[in-house]
Amino acid sequence: MADHPHGGHRQRLKTRYLLEGLDHFSPHEVLELLLTFAIPQRDVNPLAHALIDHFGSLRSVMAATQEELREVPGVGEHTAALIRLMYDVPRYVAIAGSDKPVILKSSVVSGRFFIEYLRNEPYECFAIACVRSDYSLVRVQKLNRGNLVETSVFLRAVVELAFRQRAYGVLIAHNHPSGACEPSPHDIETTESLRDAFALLDIRLLDHLIVTQTKSFSIYSNRLVEPISQHASASIADSAFELDQKAEKPQ
Repeated sequence: MADHPHGGHRQRLKTRYLLEGLDHFSPHEVLELLLTFAIPQRDVNPLAHALIDHFGSLRSVMAATQEELREVPGVGEHTAALIRLMYDVPRYVAIAGSDKPVILKSSVVSGRFFIEYLRNEPYECFAIACVRSDYSLVRVQKLNRGNLVETSVFLRAVVELAFRQRAYGVLIAHNHPSGACEPSPHDIETTESLRDAFALLDIRLLDHLIVTQTKSFSIYSNRLVEPISQHASASIADSAFELDQKAEKPQ
């Protein structure tokens, strides 16, 4: 490949990383190094600065959706996909890359799981975890970011996903980027609607958790909604999922 004007600078960045790691890189240099793998024939320093200026921080750049990234001039499909891949791979390895199954056997364990899974989401994001009868994870998936779509559409999407996975039970979670765990009236209504919809298919809604970067709040443990097992047939009431005995007040 022929030399290009910025080849020396690119090589210096790569060599510096190989020798020192990222400890002494500035945020825009970390992003610039990443962009060299997506855009081979252009000075990517201005684009790295533009991305951080647009989103406010390196963390927010990495957490942006492909659509949001594409709004920045100079970011194409390939570049946006690489940034998203670098964001998603570490979480995939942390959650699904272990040889040991992920067992979501209690609201405490599930809260920790969703804190990690939704930790870097800059906007409110809903997620669903489908589990087997031993509470081992079958699939976890984010459903949407930002404001909820029409509630009926959201409920149908969640129930259809759980049904396709042949889930024994499901856990729903969403994050509060503000840092407050207190559920809204709409959160309570959504939990009740999901509980009742899943019960029609003999799928157990095990909990609805609200998480921040450090805390989780269980709607079931705090008795804001009663599980369907409290008033259902034995076929649905046999869940051994453990709810917190000490329910914390929302913060």
